[in-house]
Amino acid sequence: CARSIERAVSAAPLARQLLRRFVRQARQSSAQPVAKQG
Repeated sequence: CARSIERAVSAAPLARQLLRRFVRQARQSSAQPVAKQG
């Protein structure tokens, strides 16, 4: 069971990074007027 704990601990920073990236994108999209890219 130690391996699953290791996996969870190693996945935690990754999830936090993804969450931070998501929050940053949401903040940018809410701050800027709606402009469709592409």
